[in-house]
Amino acid sequence: MRLQVGDRNVIARSVMLATVGLAACEGLPPLDYESEHALVGTTRVDEVCAGTLARIDLAIEHIDETLERQTGGQPAEIYVLDRERVYGRCNDVVKGCAYNGRVYITPAGFDDAIVHELVHERIARTPARLSKALFSEGIAEAIGEVRRPPGDDAPRSAVDSYIAAIWSSELSDLSYGYFHAGELVHALMETHGIANVLAFMDEVKWASSVDQIRQKYTAHFGTSIDDDLFARVRTEEELTRTNVVCTGLEVAVDPERRRIHLQADLACDSPRVENHWVSPDKVYVEWVVEIDEDQAGAWAPVRWIGDDMLPSGTLLEIERCRREDRKRRTWSNGRNQPVHLVPGLHRIRWYGPMDGDETLDLELGGRCDEIAQDCQDGERCISPGMCIPSG
Repeated sequence: MRLQVGDRNVIARSVMLATVGLAACEGLPPLDYESEHALVGTTRVDEVCAGTLARIDLAIEHIDETLERQTGGQPAEIYVLDRERVYGRCNDVVKGCAYNGRVYITPAGFDDAIVHELVHERIARTPARLSKALFSEGIAEAIGEVRRPPGDDAPRSAVDSYIAAIWSSELSDLSYGYFHAGELVHALMETHGIANVLAFMDEVKWASSVDQIRQKYTAHFGTSIDDDLFARVRTEEELTRTNVVCTGLEVAVDPERRRIHLQADLACDSPRVENHWVSPDKVYVEWVVEIDEDQAGAWAPVRWIGDDMLPSGTLLEIERCRREDRKRRTWSNGRNQPVHLVPGLHRIRWYGPMDGDETLDLELGGRCDEIAQDCQDGERCISPGMCIPSG
């Protein structure tokens, strides 16, 4: 089955057919799924859902906007394969890689590494494609999903070691190599602009010596890489939703009723339903909600429409949109105890079976006053300050 999102021109279709033939010769699955900017091949799931294709397109558009390049032309080729098959093409990397113009990604890596690998795929189309690992991995980290920062007492490798690394594995072997690379390149992008960063990357090829890179860095940016490498770390407020993998539909809290209303179904052809690659028989829908100081406190499902519980076999998960202190909490059939939400951005995901036709229509209720009993009609406020049906 081919699932199409958007239109594709004749040239891109010809590229797709040629790629399908080449992939078959290499033992890869056909690129059966087409979005506006990508072709996807996999044996992991029976069907790639429309929301997954939409997420890929959103990532590509975000990357191209950041790189100040026009989206279009040859589509990205993405293979979601079992870990062993990815390892065979990516030199035993953990989550995935971009190699020979294609992206190979593991099921476990798709959620938090697809943007990183797509950055590599886009950079490979530019003169900056042969740059040192510190910068080629740094720009993928700066634009894509971020890693947890080291503690203040975490060791650092010598600056020369970060500069000298040619291969990604060499950078990864250093103390927080990817993290420091990402923060450095992000600071350069913010200070000097993406065009200047890409121009510099084109100047420092993988074979450039440490001394050459130091000289070119100072000539290009006017500062010392020795001073800059560990100088700045992004705050949580500076991170984008892409950085913390929170790109779902934004929903708002009803301030008068202290409620979050969630509606969705699990049909794979819905533009909001995405594959849960680790559990190929499941899919999910995602929302993002901002909780302010007045709304912080205990939250839990308080109104179920249609059924008195979540549909059987489904669960609702919530966690903060941060790179630190991310703790997932879940509600499921028969389990709706309160979760304490602090101020900030939160991600909510509803998971269920791929072949299900479940529909969700519920409200999460926020903090209430046990003395004032200020819940809605038909509800009562109980400790620790949450509304529940009074029946």
